[in-house]
Amino acid sequence: MRNITKTLIPAFALFAVLSATHASAQDAGPYLRGALGTTLQSDVSVRGTAPSTVRGSAKTKAALSADLAIGYDFANGFRLEGAYSRINGDLRSGRNLVGKAPLNAFMVNGYYDFNHEGQIQPYLGVGVGLTNVNAKSLRLVDPAVQLTGNKQVAAWQFMGGIGYQVNDNLVIDGGIRVLQSGNAKIRAAGSDFRLKREATTLQVGVRYKF
Repeated sequence: MRNITKTLIPAFALFAVLSATHASAQDAGPYLRGALGTTLQSDVSVRGTAPSTVRGSAKTKAALSADLAIGYDFANGFRLEGAYSRINGDLRSGRNLVGKAPLNAFMVNGYYDFNHEGQIQPYLGVGVGLTNVNAKSLRLVDPAVQLTGNKQVAAWQFMGGIGYQVNDNLVIDGGIRVLQSGNAKIRAAGSDFRLKREATTLQVGVRYKF
């Protein structure tokens, strides 16, 4: 968390320096949002259930994440959107687990923009939805088990950051997101396994309101 804070403070300070005037009040309306980022921390864990009790876990390498969303700004600080997120998942050193575990998420997000009529707009958000957990390229080492299949499971996430109002239509924002999936049940080698994903990402994006 200390490293995350050290990363975010300079970005937030930059937004504050850029702020010189207040943006005009906005009307309610739809918007599009796009964002790119990198994973600060991402974990994959696999746990066998009866008859297998084998376990494995690993962290992923720093990887690209991307968001695309369409939403509605209610002009009172609240926003609601539907979003697609993609997080790559090449594993680095772990315990008894190797391979890849990319993550696709389809989420409904709600945000509250503090100081929504100003130029600097801190925000908090929560989201719920589904993740498509891909296990096709995951392998347990001992005993050797090749996992297979894609599973859709429930997911939830928390977001926070700061937006900078460039003009009446355009906002640039930077923030952090913590996403966690439920257990994806995978059948392999005659046993059931439960696969779980967690990912913390740092993102920079743009939001355009029509």
